[in-house]
Amino acid sequence: MQQDAKTFRSIKAALADDDRVVLTSRSGDLVTDMRSDGKRIRTDIEESKATFKGQKQTTFYVPIWDHSGDYMKALAFGQVVYEAQGMAMSVNLGDEVINAAMKSSKSFAAHMRDRITSYLRTAMTELGQPVPDYFFMVESGYGGQPHLHGAIVIHDEPEIRAAVLEALRKAGGDWKPRAKQVQVDLQPLVTPAKWIGYISKWSALSKGRLGDASIVAASNGLRAKAKAWYQAARRSGVPIAN
Repeated sequence: MQQDAKTFRSIKAALADDDRVVLTSRSGDLVTDMRSDGKRIRTDIEESKATFKGQKQTTFYVPIWDHSGDYMKALAFGQVVYEAQGMAMSVNLGDEVINAAMKSSKSFAAHMRDRITSYLRTAMTELGQPVPDYFFMVESGYGGQPHLHGAIVIHDEPEIRAAVLEALRKAGGDWKPRAKQVQVDLQPLVTPAKWIGYISKWSALSKGRLGDASIVAASNGLRAKAKAWYQAARRSGVPIAN
């Protein structure tokens, strides 16, 4: 959805300017910010802007969850994982796994979601733990193999972290490292909106290369929590985290 991407780019621009960014379900005069790629076209600025301890607020109208696209859904996923003190996640994939995902009757993202969930369930069952919530976007940029970037709700306890790392490695398949690369990387998620901006940088290209309309996937639990967060954000005016 072009509007979904435009709204997300505008939100990134507002956050880069250190604005207090809120979402709303109201359309009309209240929502006047039409930023895109750092360029501003504003009307009724005084009506749409407020000051919070010296910080400007910018309000964005966003549609209901079912009418939102990959960018806004990913933003919601990231906000939920951040609030749960989860971790940013990257997974490199082996050739056999990539080929299987490309040939799957499901989308590439859906195939990988099911594969990751299966390996995580096996690992967590052995520890008596539930399958952690997670999401990812598939990236297939210029000259690169498809790989995954996202986030997962785990706390940095050694036993759980080790089990999750191993499960994600198995889900990624037989991957050949280059230089000092690692197959799976987990880091504290401290800037969720910036992370979503980074992982979505090749979204349009990735969709074309993979032949998929959607390249975002999430666990069922996270999808439900993100929908609830998104709906609450549209009602409440609580600022999103950068």
